[in-house]
Amino acid sequence: MKPLRLLAVCGSPRKNGNSSIYLEDTLKALDRICFPVEVTRFDFAGKNFGPCTGCLVCYKNGGNCIVKDDYEELKQLWLSADIVLYAFPVYHLGVPGQMKCFFDRLGNSLFGYYDTGSVRHMKVVACLAQGGVSMGGQEIANLAVMQHAALLNNFYVSADGAHVGSGAVSGEGGNKDSFREKGKTADPAYLRSVKEAQSMLQRMIETAEILRTGLLALKNELDSGYTHCIHRMEDKGE
Repeated sequence: MKPLRLLAVCGSPRKNGNSSIYLEDTLKALDRICFPVEVTRFDFAGKNFGPCTGCLVCYKNGGNCIVKDDYEELKQLWLSADIVLYAFPVYHLGVPGQMKCFFDRLGNSLFGYYDTGSVRHMKVVACLAQGGVSMGGQEIANLAVMQHAALLNNFYVSADGAHVGSGAVSGEGGNKDSFREKGKTADPAYLRSVKEAQSMLQRMIETAEILRTGLLALKNELDSGYTHCIHRMEDKGE
């Protein structure tokens, strides 16, 4: 069975901080998931992402953004992934600005990247949001990822129960090693968040396998909007 491709994105501009630890602890669940998964990690820390300028040149030049920074690297990783898991800190009730820049530029450039109009990417997307306090904007920030997934014709997977995503509380004061310390001391609240996130990851992988199996079985009956995702699943590229 060909491995599913999982892109694990740490959206924090801080290196090796709480979002990175939360992501690492969540990915440990892969050892007990029955479907094979190939993981690629991308960190926003140390990378440069400028905002979309709205020039719309990407509409005419094959989807190539004229802003030269680290955007293209992540865009290509995103295009080849079957599953995308975002981990990030809450910034002003939203995702960090660098992530928002990526969402804006990806959404625009794909209009020029494809020649078939609306494309069904059929990726499975979810997120791990962490903030300094409970009720600190984690659910609101998750909605930005949900909208990003929906606009690009992907499947957003929420955590179990009534959660719209998986969230955790790092604590006030800006301690970027908070989750590392909570993991060592077996902090119940943090361990509960990780367990919830790992369950979500398992369902992401199960959903991706269900989608792949169904799409490949029905590929001759589906319209051209599915061609690119089917090619991805057949290792022919998007």
